[in-house]
Formats: sequence, C-alpha cells, structure tokens
Amino acid sequence: MQGFEINLDYGRGFTIPSMNDDFQMFGVQHDCEMPHAPWILISQERDSDEWTRQASYDDLDQALSMAVKCSTGASDKFKINLPCGRHVMRPGRIAVEQVLQSMGWLYVHDLTGFLSHVCMAPVNDVAARRHFLSLLSPLPHLRLGEVYMASHCEETNRVSWIADVHISFEGFVRASDIESEKDATFSSESIELVQGFDFTARECRTAPCAEIVDLDWHRSNRMKQAA
Repeated sequence: MQGFEINLDYGRGFTIPSMNDDFQMFGVQHDCEMPHAPWILISQERDSDEWTRQASYDDLDQALSMAVKCSTGASDKFKINLPCGRHVMRPGRIAVEQVLQSMGWLYVHDLTGFLSHVCMAPVNDVAARRHFLSLLSPLPHLRLGEVYMASHCEETNRVSWIADVHISFEGFVRASDIESEKDATFSSESIELVQGFDFTARECRTAPCAEIVDLDWHRSNRMKQAA
C-alpha cells in the first residue's frame, strides 16, 4: 500500500480516506484535554455525518499509522499531503511532529490579540482590568489575559493600558500565516484590536539525540583489541 495518501487539513487535523466498506473516512485530531494521549483516532461510518472516537495515542506517528491500518488493513508506507503542496513520507526515523515543525507547520492551541485603553490618571490595574472585562463580557469566545501599563504621559496625565485577549484555536497552521490567521479568527468578533499578535503552539516532543561516534577512533580501537 505504498501509494496510499492522507491529507493534513489547514487549521484542523488529518483526514484519511477509507478503503473499509464500513467507513467512509478516518481522521486524526488533537484533544488538549487529554495531555497524556492527545492524538485521537476518529471514524465516520458510511451514510453518516457523525464522527466517532475510536482510540487515543500519545504519539502522532502511532495514531496516523493506526488510522492507515484501519483504512487499508495494512501497515505500510504512506504519504501525507500538506496544504502548501509539499508532502511527507511515513514512516520515518524522525518524529512526524518534528518534520512538520521543520517545514514551518505548527499545531496552534491559542491565538492572542491586544486591546488598548487610554484614560486619565490615576487608574490602577484593577480598574483597567475591570474596563477590559466589560468590553469582553458580550463576547464569550474571548478570554482576558494579562493587563499592563504601556505608557504614562506626565504632561497630559494620560495612561495607556494594554490587555492580552485570547481565543481558542486548534489546528495546524504554517508559521508565516499565523498573523493573518489571527486577523481572520478575530474578525468575527465585534472588537477592535491594536497591531501585534501572539500564539501558543503545542510543544513538539523531540526524540533523544543520537550519539556521535568517531569512526576512525572506533576502527582503530577495534583493530587494537583484535591484535
């Protein structure tokens, strides 16, 4: 089954076409509420729009391999098509999360924009936070983060406050597109942000580094031992 292909969907997870008569599609998605086994294998039965959770894994490679096996009945090489037009062959010696990250694809949990509030002093951080909370109260998808003073003009006695505003986002995004993704995600909210952005990405679990061996020394040492 070396010609089998699966797809990474932009801003989401993986979709795996099914060769199993009982299912029309398999998928692999991330569930941040299951930190010890966050990669979820899901399935969609024939003539159904509902997805069913099948299993969870701590390793993305294992989840993808199992999804391919469920679809094809075999564990073999497969290709992951990326939204940018490139692809990744699996299985491989380097974890697929590391490979995707090296290609600029990050799994993003959270997008952050910034709100500004300018007022006359004296206004402390408690009052500033109360102001930002009142702005966000009609917007349940947004969460208020840190509030801090950005500047204080003694001549005009005006104080500028900045607040971090978070919105949940679960999916793979190319690093160069995160700012535009932030703009698009916040655009549906009735709030005016100032320039700038931040984000929280899944921490990529790295494999242990291989030991570097001096081959000339190793060969010479073996010859001495054999003498």
